[in-house]
Formats: sequence, structure tokens, C-alpha cells
Amino acid sequence: MTRPLIFVVLFLSLIRPANAAMPERVIIHYKDSHVQASAMVGERRAVRRQQTRALKKGEQLDQVMSELMNDPEIESVEPDLILRTQATSTPNDQRYSTQWNLRDANFPEAWEVTTGKNSIVIAVLDTGILPHPDLVAKILPGYDLISDPVIGNDGNGRDNNATDPGDWVAMGDPCYDGWPQNSTWHGTHVAGIAAASTQNGVGIAGGDWNARILPVRVLGKCGGFTSDIADGIRWAVGAAVSGLPLNPNPAKVVNLSLGGFGQCGQAMQSAINEANARGAVVVVAAGNASVNLDFQSVTPANCEGVITVGAGNSRGTRAGYSNYGERIDLLAPGGDFNGSILSTHNLGQMGPGSYNYQFLDGTSMATPHVSAAASLIFSVNPNLPSLQVIDILKRSTRSFSADSFCSTDSCGEGLLDVGEAVRIAINESPDSRFNPRPVSSGVNDLNTRLETSEKSGGCGTIDLSQSGGGGGKGGPLLLALAFILLALESMKRRPSLQAARY
Repeated sequence: MTRPLIFVVLFLSLIRPANAAMPERVIIHYKDSHVQASAMVGERRAVRRQQTRALKKGEQLDQVMSELMNDPEIESVEPDLILRTQATSTPNDQRYSTQWNLRDANFPEAWEVTTGKNSIVIAVLDTGILPHPDLVAKILPGYDLISDPVIGNDGNGRDNNATDPGDWVAMGDPCYDGWPQNSTWHGTHVAGIAAASTQNGVGIAGGDWNARILPVRVLGKCGGFTSDIADGIRWAVGAAVSGLPLNPNPAKVVNLSLGGFGQCGQAMQSAINEANARGAVVVVAAGNASVNLDFQSVTPANCEGVITVGAGNSRGTRAGYSNYGERIDLLAPGGDFNGSILSTHNLGQMGPGSYNYQFLDGTSMATPHVSAAASLIFSVNPNLPSLQVIDILKRSTRSFSADSFCSTDSCGEGLLDVGEAVRIAINESPDSRFNPRPVSSGVNDLNTRLETSEKSGGCGTIDLSQSGGGGGKGGPLLLALAFILLALESMKRRPSLQAARY
């Protein structure tokens, strides 16, 4: 049965007519004019007479135009050109057809409006980035913020080299748990999702075709310390960090595909506050432990002033590994057994090898989709406050699939819809209600981890000044509550000081 079927298919392909060429035409402009009635009552005007003529089979365009110009009644002749739409919403990258995630998040509709601007910078705080043909044209000079040489795995502390040396784990390493682990090249994969070079005919497409990538290396072997990550946020958005030069290319979007169990501490919240105050959107992965964030503290997903991203799949619901709960703001494609996320990668098992592309799953993969969406919003409306951009991203989501087990209490407002977000952003005026609070310091900063909100596990500031110095209504109660929370926190298992890649 197979051979006859193949024969039939081949036969049909042979007899199928080739696509006919579009017929050529010319526009003929005559010297004389005729009088035409205008739409305005009583008005008549002279209109130059013209007509079109299709070329007959075998006629050559130049010859026909030359012959027509010999006619004394004809003033000029021109080709009747065929013009096409200039939309660039379908990338020509070889492996774009496998990137279901970009279509699922409705990037093509956004690309009809904007493909981004190279003046916008997305900071990828991660393991660093490797040179890759689909990234090299987009990478800005970054920085290595890892202070511990063991974690850095590069023989030194902080420096201006944000290249990823590898984060493999071997026997004897502090986080060795029974078997060795190869390097993840995590930052390279995340960067490609957000902003790989697009319309270059090779590899993959990025969510934002033109935004530049700022690599900030904060994760290495075993993860990364909160202090380094907080400094990385500050440096990325252009704030001063002791011992470091100022970043000449401040980021408008900060991607944090990382996290760990624990409360949102003062150092992290203060850095996020700084980013918000400087107009940057901070996008954070929800984590892959399949836990309810209403009852389990995962940071920086539980910090204020961020957009927390859970992982969705190609079926329009939450991926089973993704954390969930009211803390989640929205779902973006993170992949699972229904389809993974293809992006830039490397073949090296320990140190860097040849470049390649790799399918991976995780909230780490979901997060850069939202980072790219935020940068596209800034490309059409650069003056929006960062918190207003977050609000637009949440308002523009589409509904979960009909058979989804998701609700707004567990999976956020809905599924990322970049096309709708850009459409809303174009007509949005900057709203002062979204202006971030001034960056706090001193005693208020010390209390940032005590604030509660409608989303449990929140970080912020309990404003004890409203207690009237302890003498007004509720003053002693608020103070007592603060001390109780501090006592309870001290009794908990010490949270890890290190953040994991998600």
C-alpha cells in the first residue's frame, strides 16, 4: 500500500500547475484632460486622463513602454507596480515554526505594531551569557557581580566579564548532592527567549526583535547570594553600587529567572524599590516546586513591586511543576511534556563548547516572555511608570482554557497576551497613581519584610508612624504585632541565602 500511495502523491505533484506569474501592466498618462464633476455642488475640474494596459503574452515591458511613448497623445508611461503590505510579523528564522510559545502568547499581533527599539535594555540577571550567533549582536557590556570565587567558578570575584564560564557541580562542591551536574547555560537560554536576533534567517526569533540585552552575572555554581543579586538589580538600572562603575546602559526591564525559599528581605526589596523608582519593570519567576505561594514563602516572587510569572503550557493552563496561588500575577509559556521552549544554548558539559539550541521547561522560561512583552510596551509608550506597565500586562491577559484547573486565585489574571498589551499601551496615558513610592531607607527599610497585603507573603513597609508614636489608637497593637512577627520569623528554619535557577 505504501508504494502506490507514494506514486500517487508524486504524480499529483508533477501534474500540479506551477504558480502563474502576476501579469505586468503599465499606466498610460495622456496629454489632454477631460472635465469631471466634483463632489462639491456646482464645481467642475479638469482631470488628467490615464488608463492601464496589460502586457500581452510575449511582450516585453521596456519595448511596450517605448512604443507607447511614440504616440503624440501620450505624455508618459510607467510600470503599474504591485505593492505589498510591509508587516513584518512573520519571522524568517529557520526554527520559528517550532516556537509555539511566541504564537501562544500572541507576539505576532504585537509585532504588527512594534518589533521593539534598540534604545530599550533588558537586563538578564543570571549565570551570564555566552557568545551565540543569535545573541552576539544584541549583547551590551555587562558585569559579573558574584563576590564568592567558589560560586563564581571563574577564579575571581566581581569584574566586568559577564561571560558564563559554566556552573557545573562536581564532587566536593558545597552543593554536591550525590551526583555531578553539567553546566546549565541558563542565562544564554533565557536571553534568547527575550530578545534573540530576529529576521536574520537562522535559529530562532526573540520576543523583542530590537531590544538590547544587558548580561548581569549573579548566579554560578550552587546559585547566588541575595546580596549579589540585589546589587545586580541596582547596577542594572543605573544606580550606584560601591566599588563598581556606573552602568552606562540602564535597563528598563530586569529579568529574574531565579528564586529560593524565604521571606523577601530588606536588601532585595530595597533594590526592587530602586528599580521601580528609576522606571524599570522587575519580572520574577514564580518557581518550579509546585507549591502554593499563599502558604510557602518563595523570594523574590513574594516581594512587592514585581510581576510574578507562573508557567503555562500549550493547552492554556498551568504547567504542573509551576508554583501557584494568589501571589501569581499571570501565566506565560514555560513548557511541559505538551511542548517545551526552544532557545539559544551551548553544547559544553562543563566549560563552553559549540553553540546550539535547546528545548527547556520552567518558570525561568516563562519569565523572559513577560520581560519581552514589557519592553515592547515601553517601545510604544516609553513614559509609562513601571507599575503601570505591570498593570497593563495583567489587564490584557486572555482567559485560561475551558478545561483548565486554573482560577484567578491560583494562576493569576490569565495567560500572557502581548498583542493586547501593546494595543492597550498605545492609548494609555501615564497615571500618577502608579508612581512608585520614594525609595525607603533606615528604620522603614528594616521593616520591609513585615508588610502584609492581599497576597500573602508580601514584602513592603509597615508604617509605624501612623501609630502616633505609640500613643494613638492601635499604636501599641501595631508595635506588638511587629515584634510578634519578628519573633515568629526567628523561630523558623533559616532561609537559604542562595537563590536557585528556575
